[in-house]
Amino acid sequence: MPGKNLSLKPGQILFSKGDASDGMYLVRRGELQVYLEQQGREVTLANVGDGGMIGEMALFDQQPRSASVKAISASEVTQITNEDFRKLLKQIPRWFTSLMVTLSGRLRATNERLEKTEARKAPAMEHMQNVLRILHIIELIWHRDGIKEGKAWTIEQETLISQISTIFSEDAAFVSKVIEVLIQEGLFGRASNSYGSALLSLGSRGNLRIFLDFFSRVLKHDGYAVLPDAAMDLLQAAASAGEQSAYEKFSASLSDLAIIGHKLHLKTSDEWESCLSYFRTCDRKDFEVIRASAGPGIQSNKKSIQKMLKFHSTIRKLSLQS
Repeated sequence: MPGKNLSLKPGQILFSKGDASDGMYLVRRGELQVYLEQQGREVTLANVGDGGMIGEMALFDQQPRSASVKAISASEVTQITNEDFRKLLKQIPRWFTSLMVTLSGRLRATNERLEKTEARKAPAMEHMQNVLRILHIIELIWHRDGIKEGKAWTIEQETLISQISTIFSEDAAFVSKVIEVLIQEGLFGRASNSYGSALLSLGSRGNLRIFLDFFSRVLKHDGYAVLPDAAMDLLQAAASAGEQSAYEKFSASLSDLAIIGHKLHLKTSDEWESCLSYFRTCDRKDFEVIRASAGPGIQSNKKSIQKMLKFHSTIRKLSLQS
């Protein structure tokens, strides 16, 4: 088949969503990313390597590109133009062409559903990013104005809220709700000074930094912030398994955790294996997904699993504030 060879540099765009079709491409060398853009974020649909095809849908249905494509690494592709393909179609049975038109339509519909799903998720992600921004501001002000009293660091609550709302134009009521969640979850303590003013206290400012690093990681690398109910139940069962272990470091299969979950009246254990993917970016010293003869399971240590459960519970409550 005739074709034109093209070389692509890493990051170079081959075509963008909405472009008119100029044919399909065979990947001779390298790797290309097929993606959609949502709220400035790339949603990967597929990575295509040596021998793969890209853009073949438009050859059959003549519709604009349904996704964008760019090179991940230095790549070479061969372009098969629409005219080249029309010549080839003369040798292909009509039923096969009809089949490909149908499959192309279904794939486009799938892309559109994904795009709509990502659009629905965008406001939630924006909300959580705003919460994280407020927490970073709190940390900055605390480092500047926090006062060491005994073993704790304190700051006047109203002064903190006033500075955030005045200097950074954040809604004071919303900031108060965020702070209240952190108090409920034990990240902040309550105190008062000799004038009766409410103070926020931190045993260690490093504890807030640890939570912020955790929050940032799940938001940035995992593309989500709030775990679904089943994943939270899995963490709860794992934390209970840790409490029952005689050792600091422990492991448990999903079948063992399901038994614990039954005792805790958790009803989502049949979904736990699919939830393991939510923990793929965890530091292995804290939480690791394992595969053993008894089936899939987890490995962790008592402190780490309790921290994960607490932090995800805090993030979950922060997501409900408005």
